[in-house]
Amino acid sequence: MTLSGEDINIWLDRWLPEAQLVETVGNEDLHDFPIQKVVQLINKEEETWQLEEIQHLVTAQTIEKIQSLPIHTAGGKDKLRWNHSQNGQYNVRTGYHVLKQNEERKIKKKPSSSHQVDK
Repeated sequence: MTLSGEDINIWLDRWLPEAQLVETVGNEDLHDFPIQKVVQLINKEEETWQLEEIQHLVTAQTIEKIQSLPIHTAGGKDKLRWNHSQNGQYNVRTGYHVLKQNEERKIKKKPSSSHQVDK
């Protein structure tokens, strides 16, 4: 959960909805880019996102996701949240459930063929 944005790296942390990384449009190395923290994208006086500096580096979908996030001007410490449980805390049960869902998705995506090759 983004509160202050001071502890969240734009490029390396999973801070967008559905715990996604920021999707970039090129292969540019952004580790040396001047804007690294989420707090640098927030205009605290106007309580808006200021995305002009990164707009050319990220996809339109990423911009939409960022703009959909509320800005918490009261501050506070940024928190990790496990999106697969109601209380936001990780537990083995939900971890196992997510693992099984991912495995099922991988199986469904594999191409299948009824043709068998004799050896």
